[in-house]
Amino acid sequence: MATFLQEKENLEVSTIISEMQKCSLDYQAKAEEIIHLLKFANISLQDLSPKTQLHIHTLAETAVDLNVCDSSPASISLGIVPLLQEDARLKYELSELKQSLRHSNIVLEKSAVDKECFSKISNELLSEMKLQNPSTETKFLGEKSQQYKKLASSLQTELVANSFNKEHQHLALQRYYEEIQSLESRLLPLNKQLKNFTDLPPDLSLAKLKIHKEKLVLEELEKELSTKIDLFKAENC
Repeated sequence: MATFLQEKENLEVSTIISEMQKCSLDYQAKAEEIIHLLKFANISLQDLSPKTQLHIHTLAETAVDLNVCDSSPASISLGIVPLLQEDARLKYELSELKQSLRHSNIVLEKSAVDKECFSKISNELLSEMKLQNPSTETKFLGEKSQQYKKLASSLQTELVANSFNKEHQHLALQRYYEEIQSLESRLLPLNKQLKNFTDLPPDLSLAKLKIHKEKLVLEELEKELSTKIDLFKAENC
């Protein structure tokens, strides 16, 4: 179908070109005839009225500008048609460009709003991370430290109440007591570590990783201490 329309359009163009060539020959012949008549009548273009000369020059210039074969109304109308088509095409393209420009402006405005919102959220998150007190992240460590201190103090009180004497008690009890004291001494650096956590960088992921490791260590100490205390109490009963 497209090929048929293209062939038809080509045929019409060829016909128009042939007619324009024929009109050009006719125009040339008429021009020569008019020139011959003017010479025969001994009349020049300067002898014509200014208005007539203006019309002749206007028609000639129009024919040249429109690239037509002659200055007849039909030929000039035929030359104006492509101009009208080109004008319509340019108006359509201009309308499309305006619509595309409006769409682009809308996208740019939305992008600016999204960028502003993202920047605001990022700043809020950063501020929240900086303002967050690292001591809240180490609350668990502080509670465990206090718990172990209370257990150690309770155990020492119980030993004093039972008149614990290293020289007269069973060697196993003495060994458990020394191990408990060793565990207590291992808990002492915890306070220093807790103080160090208050100087953690704003990157909380690193702080959380360190805290998690400390929790694992404390859990192991807690299990070990609980086991020692249970064994000590069982041996002392």
